[in-house]
Amino acid sequence: MKIVNKALAIAVMLLASFSVSATTIDGVTWNPDHVDDFNGGSISIYQEFNITTGILSGYGYVHTLNDAGDFCSGCELTFHFGDYKLLDGDIPLVGLDYFTGGSIQFYVDHTPELTLLESLTTSNLTALNTGSEDGANALWLDLDGHIRDGGADDITFIGVNGSETTVGVGGLNVVGGLAADEMVPNTKLNVFSPGVDLDPILSFSDFSFGSTFSVFDTSGVVFDEETGIAISGIATAEGGLTFNGQSIPEPSSLAIFGLGLIALAFGARNKEHH
Repeated sequence: MKIVNKALAIAVMLLASFSVSATTIDGVTWNPDHVDDFNGGSISIYQEFNITTGILSGYGYVHTLNDAGDFCSGCELTFHFGDYKLLDGDIPLVGLDYFTGGSIQFYVDHTPELTLLESLTTSNLTALNTGSEDGANALWLDLDGHIRDGGADDITFIGVNGSETTVGVGGLNVVGGLAADEMVPNTKLNVFSPGVDLDPILSFSDFSFGSTFSVFDTSGVVFDEETGIAISGIATAEGGLTFNGQSIPEPSSLAIFGLGLIALAFGARNKEHH
């Protein structure tokens, strides 16, 4: 029994030493054992939609990571997204839009230009202070659009345009960045419904994400007078973004498993000696 108790004590000490640890990549720290790991959010993103080219792009500032706001001490995590191409040539005022392609790049900036309070206002964000700044900021995570439908259209992002709010959902796959090796692939289920009488298409991406916009500016857009369809110009929007993936667990999760094995092994040995 003394052997078993000693083994358990050692395992508990190891577990305690692991449980306080966290993953840190270039100043960005998070708990990989979080119940909803790996999740993040932004309440200030800026988006542009080029009506002429059908390209969606924008940038933003990450405010939370695994529900923590102090995940980047002395630094900030920002992102750019772009190259989302509209599949349908018509831009309705209200309706469903499908996009293909797309990518998101997250950058860690150790000389931030914005305070946290300033980052809450989209007007303080620019393409410059949220990007690489000519290579000065490290590419923390690089993600490409994940094909949701598995068909010829290669849909990676779906937007639903309401009268006052636009929401979107999409999938992403890790292709590079400092934190790439910490992410577990193919953990997020994507469901695409090709039609009422057709079975849904299921696929797995590394990340899922969603966006919501409620502040719009269409002053730079030209609309067809008869149909009301946008035909040229750039529409802008402001809103928020959430993203979700899965990172590699810390040794604490493995230690729990090891604790059980140690107890069983020494328990069996103790029985043999009796």
